[in-house]
Amino acid sequence: GSEMCIRDSPITGHIFSASYGSIYRSKNEGETWEVIMGNGNDRYCDLAMTSNGVMIAGLSRNENQGTVFRSNDGIIWEDITPTVFPTNYGRIVVDIFESNDSIAYFLASNGDDHIFLKYKYSSTGKLWFSKFNTEFCKSSFLIAF
Repeated sequence: GSEMCIRDSPITGHIFSASYGSIYRSKNEGETWEVIMGNGNDRYCDLAMTSNGVMIAGLSRNENQGTVFRSNDGIIWEDITPTVFPTNYGRIVVDIFESNDSIAYFLASNGDDHIFLKYKYSSTGKLWFSKFNTEFCKSSFLIAF
C-alpha cells in the first residue's frame, strides 16, 4: 500500500504532507493545501524533515520531475537526484540524520532488489555514495517496506 506522512516546519510553520505521489503544503494549519511537487501519477513518495527544517522529498519514477529534492525552508527545492539513480524503481524512502542534517539515506525498491544510497550535502557540492550491501532488506521485516 501507499504510505503517507505529515511534517510541520519549525522555520515557516507550514504543514507538509507526502501522499499518493505528491508533496503538499498548507500555509494555514491544514485548511487548504497546494501541490508543490509531483502529479499523483504513482502512489509512492516520502518526506523527511529535521528539527532545523531541512527537508528531503523522494518521488516515484512516474512523477516526471526528478526523484530526490532537498529544501532548507520548504519554499525553494533543489533537485539532487544523482545521475546514477536507477530509472526503474518503485517505492523510495528517505531519512535525514538528525545530528547531522547534511547526511541523508535513501532506500529504493527495484523489483526484487533494493538500492541503498547515502547523500552528503556540503557548501562545495553534493556527494552521492552507493551502498550496495542490502542484505538487511532481504529479511521478513520488508513487509513494512
